[in-house]
Amino acid sequence: MSFLAHNHDGVVYHTSSLLEAPGLLHGFSTRLGGVSRGVFAFMNLRGGGPAPDDRENVRENYRRLCAALGADPAQYIKALREAEAHDGPSLIVAYAPCINHGIVKGMAWAQEEAKLAVRSGYWVLYRYDPKRKAEGKNPFMLDFKEPRYDLREFFMGEVRFNSLQRTFPDAAEALLVEARNQCRNRWARYTHLAAQDYSRLLDVLEGYPIHAQEKT
Repeated sequence: MSFLAHNHDGVVYHTSSLLEAPGLLHGFSTRLGGVSRGVFAFMNLRGGGPAPDDRENVRENYRRLCAALGADPAQYIKALREAEAHDGPSLIVAYAPCINHGIVKGMAWAQEEAKLAVRSGYWVLYRYDPKRKAEGKNPFMLDFKEPRYDLREFFMGEVRFNSLQRTFPDAAEALLVEARNQCRNRWARYTHLAAQDYSRLLDVLEGYPIHAQEKT
């Protein structure tokens, strides 16, 4: 086993020869290249504990490390920030391939499989921030363009789906058509929600208490 050091805009990390595989992004961070200070200097990726680091520093450290590895954390970071800033319960639902999905190419392709889930329309990236209504903005935001609806490629790449094709091919084809139609209908519904105009909401609801009541 050997390790190779990398330096991307000051972010120093290592990769292992044992983990080299097509589609697999991996890296072991060092303390170099982050923005944290004091006892956390510099690339601190831990925000909890009795005396935690500043959360914005931790987010920025993750952003820098992801950029160095070639990952795009933009949508993920936006969702985290909005969920954390919301005054009340927040929910983040993430797609996470696991070994039980039976990815034909292997778990080394998990990130590519997640991308295919989005591109095929199986998984839709969106956010909902109710605070935007008070600003006259649509609270529902789609974070991806229209899918390609290539569900066959996605389904055949996982044992949990393609096993039906091998056992009951006729039923599998019928369900594939139904799944594609459901994805198209869902996308149409979501694009409709994302296109709603909230700019006149405050005028229409004048005097209606859309803001949370001030705590006494």
